Amino acid sequence: MGRKYSERLEFQRSAEDTIRAVEVAFTECGFPPSRSNTPSTGMTEVRASRQMSAGSWGENVTAQVATAPGGGSQVVVESKLVFGFVDWGRNKTNVSQVVLALTRRLEMD
Repeated sequence: MGRKYSERLEFQRSAEDTIRAVEVAFTECGFPPSRSNTPSTGMTEVRASRQMSAGSWGENVTAQVATAPGGGSQVVVESKLVFGFVDWGRNKTNVSQVVLALTRRLEMD
């Protein structure tokens, strides 16, 4: 397994609604989020880190949110190792958890 894993999603919600939902999803998954904006690209990135432990080399999890070309929003959720060469599925698990929480949150509202 590689050092990183990502998934791309689109929602028929505004970018701001999606950003708020990403922050809630990160929190639900145990990733304390921080947000940064890039005005020149119109993209917002939400980031979190998991420290190294007995079961993990540590991971950086990010979600990049932007307005989709046809309206709505698009999100790329990525998890990558801080250190190490094999993640044993940890990155995919991180992304899957965030995607599930995010999808559930946006479908609920």
